[in-house]
Formats: sequence, C-alpha cells, structure tokens
Amino acid sequence: MSNLYEKNIYEDLKSFTFPALLRDALNAVQADVDKREGSVIYDALAPLCVTLAKSFDVLHQVSLQSRFQTAQGEYLDLCGSQFGVYRAPATKAKWKAEFLPSSVEVPLGHKFVTAEGLGFEYEVSANLGGGYYTIICTQAGAAAGADFGVLHPMPPIAGLKSATLHECFDQGANVQSDDEYRLKIWQSLGRRGYGGNFDDYCYWVFEAFREEQNDVATVVSGFQIYPAWQGGGTVKLFIVQDFGDEKYMPASSATIAALQYFLDPVSPAGTGVVPLGHRVTVAQFGRYGMGFKVPLILRSGHSLDAELKAKLIAAVKSYLEGLRDEALTNLGDSYPSAGYVSKFYISNLVSAITLCDAEKIAAVADSGILKRNSIGQYSQLQGDVNIVSSANSAVLPYLDELIIEINGVNTGIYPEV
Repeated sequence: MSNLYEKNIYEDLKSFTFPALLRDALNAVQADVDKREGSVIYDALAPLCVTLAKSFDVLHQVSLQSRFQTAQGEYLDLCGSQFGVYRAPATKAKWKAEFLPSSVEVPLGHKFVTAEGLGFEYEVSANLGGGYYTIICTQAGAAAGADFGVLHPMPPIAGLKSATLHECFDQGANVQSDDEYRLKIWQSLGRRGYGGNFDDYCYWVFEAFREEQNDVATVVSGFQIYPAWQGGGTVKLFIVQDFGDEKYMPASSATIAALQYFLDPVSPAGTGVVPLGHRVTVAQFGRYGMGFKVPLILRSGHSLDAELKAKLIAAVKSYLEGLRDEALTNLGDSYPSAGYVSKFYISNLVSAITLCDAEKIAAVADSGILKRNSIGQYSQLQGDVNIVSSANSAVLPYLDELIIEINGVNTGIYPEV
C-alpha cells in the first residue's frame, strides 16, 4: 500500500490527484500484468481514478470551507455564525447638499443623481435649514463617498435652480472583507467575556452596538470605563467618536443616548444587554483645552505661509490626538489597571513641530513653548504634564489655540479668524 493512503486526509486531500491515484492503483496490480496506457487494466482503472480524484477535490474544498481559518465568502459567513459573529454589512454614504434658492421646499424622499460625478442616486432624508439637506445614497458602499458635482432632481422640482453636493457626512463602507471578518472572528474567540466583565463591555460597545445601529454616525472609537464608581454594580462609560479627520472627539448626544439605551435603558429598566443589577451611565468627555505659544526660528528665505500654518496645526493636533488615543480603551486593548492618563511631554511636542516641515523650520527658540493657563494667560511650561481622568471628571486634551511667534511677532493661526 502506498504512503499516499497513510496521510492525514484532512491535512493533504489535494495530494489525491488523478496521476497519484492511478499510479497507486497500478502499483497494486501484480508485476506480470501489462499496465501500459491502453492496456485492459489501465483502461479499467483510469475512469475510476478520475472519479475518485474529483471526489477528493470536493472533500478538500469542504475541508477548507468548513473552517473559518480558510473559508471564504458565504462559507465564512456560516462559520462565523456558529460563534455568533457576523460580517459587517455595507453602509450608505450620507451627504450635506445645498439646494438654491433656499426658499424652495425640497420634498423628503425626492431622488437626485450626479451627472458630472460618479452617477450615484441619492434620496433626501432631512431638512437642515437654510437650503441645506441631508441626502443618502441609495446604493450601499464606500464609492459614493468620493462623489462630486451638481445634483439633478428626478423628476424636476419647480423653482429649484441649483443642487450641489456640499459636504460628506459619512463616506459609507463596503461590506466587510473576508480578511477583516476572519480577524473579527479570531478576536471574538480570544474574548473572555463573562457576567459583564471588561471584555464584555469591549464587545458590546465596539461590536454589538455597531452592528445593531449599522450607522457610521454612531460608531464609538474609544472609551474610558469606571467600574463600581458609585458602589457595586455601577459602571460609568465615557465615549468618543471620529468625525471625519477629527479623531477621538466627544461623542454626540445622539450617540450617548443610543448607547445608553442599548446597554442599560432607564426605561424599561433591565432590558439592555448588561446583566440584571448593573447600572450603567454613559457620559460625554470634558475638554482639556490646550493653548500654545510657539517661538519659531525659520530657515533663511522662508516665512509663515499658509502651507506652513496648516502643517503646524496638523502636527500639534496629531500629537494631542495621540495623547487621547493613549488615554482610551480601543478595540483589542486590555484593562487599564493603572487608570487612564495622558502624558504630555514637552520634548515630544517640540519634535512634532520641528519635524512637520524641516525644510522651513530650523528650531524652536530657546525661550521655549508657552502654555495657556485656565484664565487665558501664557506662561513657561515648567515640566511635563499628566492629564488624569476619573469617574467624576474624565477629560481629553484638545487644541484650543495656537500662536506662532517669529522675531517677536505673534500670529494666531488656530482657530482661524
């Protein structure tokens, strides 16, 4: 008997090919029988080996598609459903559209299509006032988030002179890919959720709530959690969201209300996903507003132009965004037993500023960066700053003001005047 049949059938089913099966079958025939192609025994065994090879190929595919590590498409969906984990569906893009003149009332539900852009169809969903409306793409997926141009009503609306895409609220999302979904299953298997522990809250906030809402506008990007903040069974959650390029921003009141209802509604009590007896409070972060006055030395021939201003603002915002990320629980994080702290280092801020455009910025002047205090006055930073949160006062750092000093001249570049 060949070693072919001694292999683990689940490990190497693809080895059972027609040539291998035929060779093994012919080897089992006694040596004095004619086994050449076209012989009686060859022609008798060949069709059987073809059928067996096809059967083994089917078995190989079944083996691959029955395990989430190797399954694809709808078979991966079936594997994931066995663990109670489901693929995130595609979502629809949402735009802010401007219709002029603003006095014309555009009916909710009216359809528009972009002729110059990508040709997507949209439906009016809400009147924002002042000639602005929320419109939603009728086709799910991320492509409509890159649309542009003039909107054409279908059918025409009397008195409407122009309709244009103004601002993308939600770019939409494509259906979760196999690789993303497979990772999601892996993460769920590594989760040790039980009785409302930390892993349970991570799953409820980042996965279950998102799937139930199916709306990017209510996706939570991070949180701080405080157990037993008012005695046994009480839990307080502070949550953040991403709004376009602005990451880890205080969550909207709508998202806070939706998550509160999902976890532990006030009424009817006990109908949320948390265990009976838990009392959850979902709250909004406070802003730890930070203002800086930065004395810069520019290289010869350069000035504080619009491009450099934008880079400086982006650099400081990015540094503070990293501090917020550091002080939050994100998907896949472990429980922060040491508490939530943002550690602000002067040296890191100086590096972020000087490296944002090394061709134009020579250095931060020796006088050093000044920080704004609670009453709006600027003073020398005396050292690094620990921004500590608690259940009674959870705050995250945000940029409130940025002033650039060059040769004794102060220029406020953020917020823009």
